[in-house]
Amino acid sequence: MEYEDYLRWCAGHFEKEGKVAYGMQVEDVEGGERDSKGKILNWKVTALSQNGERIQRKARHVVIAVGGRPVIPQNLQGLKHVAHSSQFASSIGQIQQREKGRNPRFVVLGSGQSAAEIYNDLSERFPDSQVRLVIKGASLRPSDDSPFVNEIFDPDRVDGIYSQDPTVRAAALSLDRGTNYGVVRLELLEHLYEKLYLQRMKSSDQETWRCRILPNRMVVSAEPSTGSSVLLRFQCKDGGEEEMEADYVFAATGYRRNVHEDMLGSVRDLVVEEGGKMGVRRDYGVRFTEGSVDEGAGVWLQGCNEGTHGLSDTLLSILAVRGGELVDSIFGGGA
Repeated sequence: MEYEDYLRWCAGHFEKEGKVAYGMQVEDVEGGERDSKGKILNWKVTALSQNGERIQRKARHVVIAVGGRPVIPQNLQGLKHVAHSSQFASSIGQIQQREKGRNPRFVVLGSGQSAAEIYNDLSERFPDSQVRLVIKGASLRPSDDSPFVNEIFDPDRVDGIYSQDPTVRAAALSLDRGTNYGVVRLELLEHLYEKLYLQRMKSSDQETWRCRILPNRMVVSAEPSTGSSVLLRFQCKDGGEEEMEADYVFAATGYRRNVHEDMLGSVRDLVVEEGGKMGVRRDYGVRFTEGSVDEGAGVWLQGCNEGTHGLSDTLLSILAVRGGELVDSIFGGGA
């Protein structure tokens, strides 16, 4: 909420001048006017308003900072009462109202911080409901937030990460994933373990427990069941299979940060490819082929450059410094 307040405060400076448009869905960023040699001089941005009106704007400089695209496993898509973890905060109030006086069954999929928080919240918000946290691995793992490791999020580290050989950089990123992906803060892990321990004191039969964490399982199929419930089928790592019914399923299954690729689809042939991805300069500008885009025009990317700029690219720790770097790149500032 504090971050949202900060963004609204920033936007407020431009709203007064009518420079902020809410409720717009950008569909395409394509080349606009061109010179006699076909070089792009500006960009045409097409967006769809909430009332269905298509609006086009021209700009020499475009910054794409649209965040991640929620990922729900294909075998769960389109099912009623299956939602991504990003929808939890906005939907849980309605679920509480709808289920007042009843004890719905919940399944949470995922092994990261969001999954653990949702599982914990549901177990407390619905004290008589069955809640299951299903994970692929053998156990939940703690995030590494030790001081030396945390230095990877310092803005000063980006130069070194970007300049690395791609193979070396990919190996380093894989090693550092334990700071941010598929991991849970230690305090929450200890809290969840204590709650399971208290259940074990009452009964050694886990089948009787109201809340459980089920490891070594992967969803292989799902289909509508009785009423509005969902029947989930899991493949277990020991070779067995399980079925489980749930009234609500929350998939804390991450994000894909590739929306910019769709937006820039019409000019993809002008982009320099690097390892199958769009080439990005150190200053976050898209690397276009020589002579295809005027020097006074460009596209910059925020929050989708983890593979070249490091794990901090999707986090708040680098936001202010990166914003300054983009402004300097666009308007020629800096030391």
